[in-house]
Amino acid sequence: MNPESKTAQEYLREGKHYYQSKAYKASLACYAEAIAINADYSEAWMEYGRSLLKLKQYKQGLAKIEKSLEINPNNEKAWIVKGVLVHHLGMSSEEIACYEKAIEINPNYSRAWYSKALTFSDCREYEKAINFFDKALSINEEWDDISPADVWNYRGLALHELGRYQEAIESFDKTIEIQSNHYLAWDNKGYSLVSLGQTKKAFDCLVMAIQIAPDYSSPWILQVAILADLQLYSDAVDTCDSFLAIQPDDDYIWNLRGTILLELKRYEEAFLSFDKAITLENSNAEYWYNQGTTMIQLTRYQDALACFDQVIQLDRDNQTARNLRQEILQMLDKEY
Repeated sequence: MNPESKTAQEYLREGKHYYQSKAYKASLACYAEAIAINADYSEAWMEYGRSLLKLKQYKQGLAKIEKSLEINPNNEKAWIVKGVLVHHLGMSSEEIACYEKAIEINPNYSRAWYSKALTFSDCREYEKAINFFDKALSINEEWDDISPADVWNYRGLALHELGRYQEAIESFDKTIEIQSNHYLAWDNKGYSLVSLGQTKKAFDCLVMAIQIAPDYSSPWILQVAILADLQLYSDAVDTCDSFLAIQPDDDYIWNLRGTILLELKRYEEAFLSFDKAITLENSNAEYWYNQGTTMIQLTRYQDALACFDQVIQLDRDNQTARNLRQEILQMLDKEY
């Protein structure tokens, strides 16, 4: 091995160290140095592309991966990175071909089977996705940066979409068995349990998800839905408040809180919740609609009209908002 090649390898190792530490920008400089020394260093080009993927610089990343594959078209890992990059660039027709090429090179590459499964799941071809998840799990080799726990979790999601809730729960349990702090699996298990009508067990799963990742909104949202379904509206509001103490700028939860307050006929508080949601995200027609219905309850009809005007501007097909707007105009016309 000549000195230049060795130096390029050292830069590559340094870049990988930065990558593992999530210092992706720092890793780029190392890969650039490696390539400057050895322009045909396929692995350095691939790692360069991987770091750019993490930095969401997808076009630049794809160019680096193409260079890597030009030098070594039999690098299955580079084909995986290319597949993920073309996915983010909306080039879905090329994505499957990338994963199939990786599988052709190395049929025992679990990561490639997993990536192929995810693509079919994204296309709502859940039966095929499950088959490919199962293939990845049966091989159980060469996962790269993916854990089998994630595969069981996504397999569970595919089963849930097919309405096979008990099987989905069994998949989520496998995830939790491998990684007990996998908050996504706890949350997903909660949704499947709700679908089976097992509300108490679902609530316990959501509590676990929240304990592990308190700033993740999904389990909080399902908790609120469960409480609202039980007509425990005050508890639902308290749950919203607990989450907003952690994530005060979550517009969706502010809107959700407002809808619960409407059920309690606490209209002034509902108005403030919707106002906060709109302040955080003023292009959501639902928020303006909810504020408009609140203005009606507060007999602030001109404000209600302004809200429904915003709804129609954002969602021209919203006939309900148009009808309410017309009813208010007719009522105001009679008053005068």
